[in-house]
Amino acid sequence: MRLFVRDLAGRTLSLDAAPEADVASIQQQIAAEHGVPSCEQRLIFGGRSLEGSELLGACGVTEESTLFFYKVDSNDKVTRLRRECPHEVCGPGVFMAMHFNRYYCGKCHLTYLIKKDEKPPQSTPFAEKYTIKAQWPVQPWVARGVWFSSFGRTLVTMRLFVRDLAGRTLSLDAAPEADVASIQQQIAAEHGVPSCEQRLIFGGRSLEASELLGACGVTEESTLFVSLELQGGGKKRKKKTYTKPKKIKHKRKKVKLAVLKFYKVDSNDKVTRLRRECPHEVCGPGVFMAMHFNRYYCGKCHLTYLIKKATCDFGNPTSAVGVSAMTLVSPGGLRNSDKQPWVARGVWFSSFGRTLVAMRLFVRDLAGRTLSLDAAPEADVASIQQQIAAEHGVPSCEQRLIFGGRSLEASELLGACGVTEESTLFVSLELEGGGKKRKKKTYTKPKKIKHKRKKVKLAVLKFYKVDSNDKVTRLRRECPHEVCGPGVFMAMHFNRYYCGKCHLTYLIKKDEK
Repeated sequence: MRLFVRDLAGRTLSLDAAPEADVASIQQQIAAEHGVPSCEQRLIFGGRSLEGSELLGACGVTEESTLFFYKVDSNDKVTRLRRECPHEVCGPGVFMAMHFNRYYCGKCHLTYLIKKDEKPPQSTPFAEKYTIKAQWPVQPWVARGVWFSSFGRTLVTMRLFVRDLAGRTLSLDAAPEADVASIQQQIAAEHGVPSCEQRLIFGGRSLEASELLGACGVTEESTLFVSLELQGGGKKRKKKTYTKPKKIKHKRKKVKLAVLKFYKVDSNDKVTRLRRECPHEVCGPGVFMAMHFNRYYCGKCHLTYLIKKATCDFGNPTSAVGVSAMTLVSPGGLRNSDKQPWVARGVWFSSFGRTLVAMRLFVRDLAGRTLSLDAAPEADVASIQQQIAAEHGVPSCEQRLIFGGRSLEASELLGACGVTEESTLFVSLELEGGGKKRKKKTYTKPKKIKHKRKKVKLAVLKFYKVDSNDKVTRLRRECPHEVCGPGVFMAMHFNRYYCGKCHLTYLIKKDEK
């Protein structure tokens, strides 16, 4: 497998080794490349030092793993030239870049500022067996009075802003490990509002006093909003008195030999199906429809078929419909003998063939009258217009059907328009347009010329003035708002100062210069 060995200078060496090889074989390859004896080498992987007799596979070294290489002097003293990042995301083996005034970690972006009167330690000895036990003495290390120890606990403060209902902003310092109660105590010390009456809001939710700032997502320069806890003024809800007894929920009863309700076996061992299977594509064979006195109903897909009074007896399995239900029809086509008058509303179907399901529609006119019609989902809008013409005597060409907020064309299908069972269509009349040609308007004034931005040469001279002594004087006023800051100037009008970025406005008094 391919391994990478990185030294303190940042150079990376690529080596090949087997998982069964030991650490000593890697040290021999490093000695051949860099000329460092194996006895003076220390390999670090997974936050610990590897012994020469250990196997790579037992240490967790896999394909393309990176080992860190240190050189040890004769006194077994390791000199580390860079500072390791103490953040929990990085851990041992991740070093911080050393700049002229700070230490910076490129992985977790942790930064430590170096004070001018402080010299950070350049090396740290390893303890016995090269396990990091010794700690640096705690040094004043970071700005804002923050102290940390490289191998100890790091205390990092962050600047927070608290804004109240009056728009005032308070600046506070707190650690990520601090809780919300400590922030409330600082606010109480500044404004005199007790902590029990404060309500801190961050990220769209209210913060509890026992929560930690870091767990709530509060980071550097976050803004918390403070409001007051108002006592509820609602009265106790009066107990409602019910005059009717509570509805008894339906409990399913277990029926013995329930299969005899679906099939009947005669003396000749002939099986006859007593219930009709649901022909819907969601259900399929094995799902039976409930038989009521005037309809068949499927409890799974809620498909309903109404029974005409003139049809044959559905309870009799020897009737025409019962024979049709027991006849197997191939999906390739239907026989004329399989088609039976089955459902009300003029619908025919075969048990295993294509089903034509009629649905009840309602058509409402401008007078508020409602007409009930029957149509199939495959029917078009023109068929509905013909039925309306037969009922009300209005020609189809003068009708306009509206459904779902839009006008339906005569060639559209009902199913494609989203028309379903018991949908309501609204009918109106097609009126010929009576509008005349719009008269061309005559304008008496010339067209407004749009403003074009002109490029001003040496525009910086409008903001600064340089006198003969090379003294720079600022001519415009900078915006003091926290959104803008230095470099954003306010426009100077005859009676006010105005910031075009944050819209802050200062009025100029007459007696003010």
